[in-house]
Amino acid sequence: MPIKKYLQLLILMSLSCQLYAQDPSMLAQIRREGLLHSQAKELLHTLTDVYGQRLTGSREYLAAAKWTMAKMKEIGLENVHFENFCKDCRGWSIKGFNVEMVAPNFMHIMAYPLAMTKSTPGIVEGDVVNIDGFGDMKSIREKFAGKLKGKIILLGKEPRLRPLTEPILKRYTSEELAAMEQKLTPKVKPTALPEELESWKTSDHMDKDFLAFAEEEGALAVLKSQSQILGILGVGGTYNYLASDPTPLPYFSIMPEHFGRLLRMLEDKVTPRIRLNLETELYTEPDNNVNIIGEIPGTDPQLAAQTVLVGGHFDSWHSGTGATDNGVSCTELIEALRILKQTHIAPRRTIRIGLWGGEEQAFIGSVAYAIQHYGPLREAPNADSKKVTAYLNLDNGAGA
Repeated sequence: MPIKKYLQLLILMSLSCQLYAQDPSMLAQIRREGLLHSQAKELLHTLTDVYGQRLTGSREYLAAAKWTMAKMKEIGLENVHFENFCKDCRGWSIKGFNVEMVAPNFMHIMAYPLAMTKSTPGIVEGDVVNIDGFGDMKSIREKFAGKLKGKIILLGKEPRLRPLTEPILKRYTSEELAAMEQKLTPKVKPTALPEELESWKTSDHMDKDFLAFAEEEGALAVLKSQSQILGILGVGGTYNYLASDPTPLPYFSIMPEHFGRLLRMLEDKVTPRIRLNLETELYTEPDNNVNIIGEIPGTDPQLAAQTVLVGGHFDSWHSGTGATDNGVSCTELIEALRILKQTHIAPRRTIRIGLWGGEEQAFIGSVAYAIQHYGPLREAPNADSKKVTAYLNLDNGAGA
């Protein structure tokens, strides 16, 4: 991680630090500590390689949070603590799974289950049937009622594959970046958060009726895919994270190349047969659902009650290490505060870090913090909100 990113963070935080602009030696101390003694690599390694699966509500999330809390205390942050954000968010953990085609010949299918789906009753096997979408549930019910028992549903059309004939990533030159900075940024009126949260209740559960129908009809599992670069398996999850939400039947994302092969066989009147198993565990443990808070207290008697709040989301999906989204940002924030502590730069205002849970589940962690500390969403902010001088957020992965 480049020192430039730490310096940008620390310069923004400098509004809380004594005599920053008047004392060039402070910047030199920060640069020296960040360049010669950075702990970012070790932080990121442990947070991702060891504690990569940080699904909201899960025991894995809590284990990662406890390690991070200990690390915050180790670097000298004060008032390090957890704040619970959800009493009825359930957890979900994978014990094991396998997906393979057994006819007309054998192929191991690269797959990963979506979050919050239930287990199979051991190893199951069934013929594949394609349903190309669930936009018209009336037609689906008419066409497939009584025809899905013991079947494995291939859901969707053939994914578009992104070929590797062009570079996957582009690194802009200094000239290109300078030209981009001259472009006007369009101003788009954002959707108010209460309305956005309300809309997600529908958009996050668009497949609810379809999955319920598939299970009622006796389908064994659902396989879907998404357009991706060749060789990439995109997963994500269902958004049934509350204890009161339904638990879908076994639901997998599979490699687009494998999805395409299965679909083409069906189009040629050849029926593939799939064998699979999935073992998961569902539980509701409210203590798992925590935001991680710590701070460097301010030193100015007049300004210490004011806060510079920095944060980003801590949770991730279950199928990767949560590195880009958003472990790298959490690491940068912790490292920036470590540098301030190590260089003994005393902030005038309090600098508080918040690592939020539940971002992938409608921002429930950060929303809960805002409501608890600054008042209900549809009401005027309380007096404590006026003590927040700035909020600096690192989210949605690395880069611009």
